[in-house]
Amino acid sequence: MRTRSVLISALIVAASAGAAFLLTLALEWAAGVYLYSSHRNAGLIWGPYSTVSHTTREFSYVARINNLGFRDRDFSRGKAAGRRAIVLGDSFTYGWGVNNDDPWPKVLERSLRDVEIANLGAPGGYPRSYADLAEKAIPLLRPDLVIVAVVQSDDLNQSAEKAPSHRRVSHWFGDHYPNLLQWIGGSDIKKIDVSAQDLAGIWKKQVTDFTAQMAPAERQKFDGLAAPIREAFQEGQLNPGLLYYSIRYSSFLLDTCDLEAPATRAEIDEMSAQLARINELAKRWGAEALVVSIPYPPYASGHSLEAMKELGFATRPDLLESTKPDESIERASRRAGLPFLTVTREFRQEARRRDLFFRLDGHPNALGHQVYASLLAPLLRPRLR
Repeated sequence: MRTRSVLISALIVAASAGAAFLLTLALEWAAGVYLYSSHRNAGLIWGPYSTVSHTTREFSYVARINNLGFRDRDFSRGKAAGRRAIVLGDSFTYGWGVNNDDPWPKVLERSLRDVEIANLGAPGGYPRSYADLAEKAIPLLRPDLVIVAVVQSDDLNQSAEKAPSHRRVSHWFGDHYPNLLQWIGGSDIKKIDVSAQDLAGIWKKQVTDFTAQMAPAERQKFDGLAAPIREAFQEGQLNPGLLYYSIRYSSFLLDTCDLEAPATRAEIDEMSAQLARINELAKRWGAEALVVSIPYPPYASGHSLEAMKELGFATRPDLLESTKPDESIERASRRAGLPFLTVTREFRQEARRRDLFFRLDGHPNALGHQVYASLLAPLLRPRLR
């Protein structure tokens, strides 16, 4: 009799636990509906319907943010086409310097036609931030394909940032109940509107602050730059990040090509760990993931290589033929269990004939995005059918 009572009690506890689990799933669904309808879930990257205007000596454009907080047209939770892909990347994917329809994910979407592609590129992004964004974006957008766009050497260099020693419980909860976590926490992101003058002012201040704290040797390097380049930095017309790296990490173009150096191997390991996180998330939500290599200008264009030298970076002519920038990404992708795609060789051929980058800024121009998308489309088309 006692055994029967224990069994009944165990069944009641199990049924209660199952009901509680189903209740959490229902709450997660309800939270998603509420956040979507109220635009509060638009904080994937920025606040809903934000705008950023940006004008320099090389370009002028306006970035418009959609209903879900990334630079693109409005997206619904349901798919508008047969297949859906998301692209995780940095400013080279976001489309720094070009209008909303020009970044390569949008060119690719028009080429593939029956596939909708969400451009989740974010300026300043790097492998760890790609994985962090994937934790929010994959459960919300439910893609069939996750494309991780890794920029040669630049993303590898930024992988040197120290990772946290362990993942907190909130990360696990965010993976499984992203809408409920945001609903409870009230972590919606507000709309912003940044003018070209605002951004130029921000850049000027950053350069002023950086030059004020330079060591004597660093100041000498800065003073050694050509006057027009120094003036462009000081006037907020050239990305301060370029100045920071040229002063503090001027040899990174060469260092990241030494794949057996301990520092580079550690960076590859860190990149691999973040790609593995994305792969795990994609599988959990029924999606495939892959990695594509984004050509970095000094490895593809002679004009860009010369411009990097003018900006104070250490360069070598053989960088234009080096396979090392792709090899490092391929190693990280392979260790993470992800397919790796590259069009570097074909892109270099086009870059010899036409200018595909803004010369000093270094980002792809509209033609560069178009060429890259046209080369990548035949490789992606079979995976999206």
